[in-house]
Amino acid sequence: MEFKEWFCLDNRGSFTIDAKITPSDGRFYFGRAEKEKQIKAQIRKCFIAPGTPKMMIWGAYGSGKTQTLHYIDYYLRTDKPPSCHLDPRVLHVDIEVQSKSDCSAIHIQLLETLGKDPVTKWVADLFSQVDDLDKELRELMGDPNAVACLGELRSGGASSLTAWRWLTGQSLSNNDLQSLKVTRNLGQLGAGDMVNVLVGIGKLAEKNGEKLIFMLDEMEQLQNVRTGDSTESIHQYFRKLADPANSSVGFVIGCTADTRDEMPRILNRADISTRIGEINYIEIPHLPAVQDVKTCETGSR
Repeated sequence: MEFKEWFCLDNRGSFTIDAKITPSDGRFYFGRAEKEKQIKAQIRKCFIAPGTPKMMIWGAYGSGKTQTLHYIDYYLRTDKPPSCHLDPRVLHVDIEVQSKSDCSAIHIQLLETLGKDPVTKWVADLFSQVDDLDKELRELMGDPNAVACLGELRSGGASSLTAWRWLTGQSLSNNDLQSLKVTRNLGQLGAGDMVNVLVGIGKLAEKNGEKLIFMLDEMEQLQNVRTGDSTESIHQYFRKLADPANSSVGFVIGCTADTRDEMPRILNRADISTRIGEINYIEIPHLPAVQDVKTCETGSR
């Protein structure tokens, strides 16, 4: 009975806490009072500068990185720090890549997790608030192609879906490009082309009172990417996402690694780590003893 009480397992059929299965389990964070304090402090600071969380959570297999991501989600939704002036929209993505995957594989997973409907609603709500939607979208997006596709989302039907496919980085036929009145496929200019669209959508979310924050799990899979150009493409995507100029789209990356040097080099190179800040690379250790769970019992419930 004492074991079940310590681990909040009363009235459960099995000894399992898994926020992926039971979302409310995200509220549990056992035995790491100092780590919890550190993470919350950094989250609060991130909303001040750079304006949104940009963090790396790493540790050995089974150390609790996924639970940490869900706990951060729970914290943001239920005890939003005063430094966060908008409503966090937290999105969980288990990244999947293969040997030849490039930044387009990352981009489409992020956008599809967000979904077409919220973006369409943000555009429609902005339209109801302003006199000139195109002007507002140009200020948010910059690229006329992205402006055209965002505006087209409001039309509904096939053209709306085609516009969403462009925004997610899927390759369109010449006929589809002409129908949207865009000059090229997204990503044709490189990783920054896609990041600019994602950040622009983040700015659109802010106009509607929300802050986009992605929880990216299983990022050790980036080790699967073997092609040099693909590796550099993904690296540039995260480098630009981590840039101080992006204050609209946050991310917390979870990665399995026994030591930090074993993290995918894509995420650990100096041009990314200096942008994120060394203090925002946080190791999650294994729980060393049952006593540590008992120590945190009251504060974690």
